[in-house]
Amino acid sequence: AFAIDWLSMIYMLTYIPLLFPVAWLLDRRGLRFIALAGSALNALGAWVKLGRLKPHLFPITVLGQAVCSLAQVFILGMPSRIASVWFGSREVSTACSFAVFGNQLGIAVGFLVPPVLVPNVEDVEKLAYHISIMFFMTAGVATALFILVIIVFKEKPPHPPSRAQALIQSRPTEEYSYMQSIFRLLRNANFLLLMVTYGLNTGCFYALVCVCVSPQGEEVNAGRIGLTIILSGMVGALISGIWLDRTKTYK
Repeated sequence: AFAIDWLSMIYMLTYIPLLFPVAWLLDRRGLRFIALAGSALNALGAWVKLGRLKPHLFPITVLGQAVCSLAQVFILGMPSRIASVWFGSREVSTACSFAVFGNQLGIAVGFLVPPVLVPNVEDVEKLAYHISIMFFMTAGVATALFILVIIVFKEKPPHPPSRAQALIQSRPTEEYSYMQSIFRLLRNANFLLLMVTYGLNTGCFYALVCVCVSPQGEEVNAGRIGLTIILSGMVGALISGIWLDRTKTYK
């Protein structure tokens, strides 16, 4: 059970040390590079996990999951940047909430579909067969999304959507310092309060998610519980985003 829990916890473990390097890459290389890297790593990790259809190859699953967790670091930093680069001041919060909505929708599908595709059976060969079907489907979808990112995803719109973006794009790169921006944030009391509050909420959420994947013999019910939690959060995110764009009452 502890080893299975690590398939989920590895996402949090990877995110902590790689957050700042990937954020720096996002600033330096832009949205398209980050989207390509994240979708490519996600597809690669999905195909790597196909090599674990035997119990003694479980470390291959961990390796594939580690690659996918690396992809997550690239993807999770994109919603707010996409919203600010592509949308005007009265659309930013709504756009960001929809981007977060997509991420949470994927987690919700992850709670709902695996218990259906992989029934709790005693026969190891049958279990491996059902897992292989799920992994092939995941790898196929991840690969299709990677191809779509290559074809469709653009770095930025032809014209800045807001005055703030116009000023940012006209500013020389030499005037911007990533480390100085980090230090300014760490000296901002409002940001620190927001960081601690959000960290507590997110920590409780992911701890509960890890617990939901653990019950033996109750996989379907655990999936339903996780799905309910995610759907509730998705509704709240959409309502909050639209409300903030309309009222600007951030405090």
